[in-house]
Amino acid sequence: MYVAAAGILLPFLLGVGVAMAVFKTMTLDKQHSSFGPFFLFMGVSPSVTAFPVLARILAERKILNTPIGQARSAQVHR
Repeated sequence: MYVAAAGILLPFLLGVGVAMAVFKTMTLDKQHSSFGPFFLFMGVSPSVTAFPVLARILAERKILNTPIGQARSAQVHR
């Protein structure tokens, strides 16, 4: 059980850490973007989603080639 929890918690914490470092450096529309959804997306997606599934989600939402989509796919594709 500890291994399963670590397999979810560690990628989540790493994703949140990357989100904290990257959010301030990204040029986003500050009126329509906030840190809360950004860090949740960056934290949850590597911990519960496989890379091909995430790529499909990003492509369907048409955000694969945006800065957020590129950062997300770069972090998951290790």
